[in-house]
Amino acid sequence: MIKRLGLRKSFDPQEAIFIFGDPRSGSTWLAEMISMATERLLVDEPLNLNHTKDLLPDSFGWRQHIPENQDWLEVRDYFINLLSGKNIPHPCIRQNDLIHFLKSKNAVYKTIRGKRLLHWLKANIKFKYKPIFLIRHPLAMIHSLSKHQSWNYQFRPFELPKKRNIETYVKHNDFLQNLRSTEEQILAHWCMANEIYFKHDNLIKDCIIVKYEDLLSDTENTLIDIFNEWQMDVGGINKIDFRKPSSSSNKGHKILPAVQKEQWKKEMDNTSVQKYNRILEYFEIEY
Repeated sequence: MIKRLGLRKSFDPQEAIFIFGDPRSGSTWLAEMISMATERLLVDEPLNLNHTKDLLPDSFGWRQHIPENQDWLEVRDYFINLLSGKNIPHPCIRQNDLIHFLKSKNAVYKTIRGKRLLHWLKANIKFKYKPIFLIRHPLAMIHSLSKHQSWNYQFRPFELPKKRNIETYVKHNDFLQNLRSTEEQILAHWCMANEIYFKHDNLIKDCIIVKYEDLLSDTENTLIDIFNEWQMDVGGINKIDFRKPSSSSNKGHKILPAVQKEQWKKEMDNTSVQKYNRILEYFEIEY
């Protein structure tokens, strides 16, 4: 509908709210709650390359890294136009969101593929509201991912992407080529994406760190802390049903914090734990 009507918005890029997560990290749930509380449009996965044809250059990859001081004008233009509402990929806007689209004065942007762009984005866009850096226990994330239909695709051995700025992949190429499942590959990508968190990168100081487990256990106060950090009115939080699952959930029942925090420990066998811990050890990550 939005595409057919040719509707566009005019947003201030510096007013954007950005949520950087990982697969199965609660990013959709958090984005939907913040979108509701702030009456902002939700822009879902603007770095999904299936949605950005003709908007991003062919040399831009799925989990692209750009050095902080690199001038990549085509990508910068994409983000400026995206955050100003001029070229939001239509698949990133839900088809039943026309009224929300028309009323919104800005947007919440949620991506599970953008953490390695954080340095560059912070250098190119002066965000008024600190971006959210959302993180979940890696084995819980992998357990959830293995049970979700959207990640049930055929495994393909790792190959170096023919894109720009692939130094990290080159460095770990031998290790990545020896991984033998989609879950192992996703966990390796998780390690590379969250490296800045575990190495206490100064960039993290300019983000709001949200642990999924805290969000799950004390949703209301976690959201209040976020809104206080942004110096925003917290009144909109009262509209949220905290136990309502996200639209990306493959379960229809209410959210049960104790189950979702601990279930993976009961269901994941020791062989899998050892296999995944080998990847964490290689990347020198202790969670």
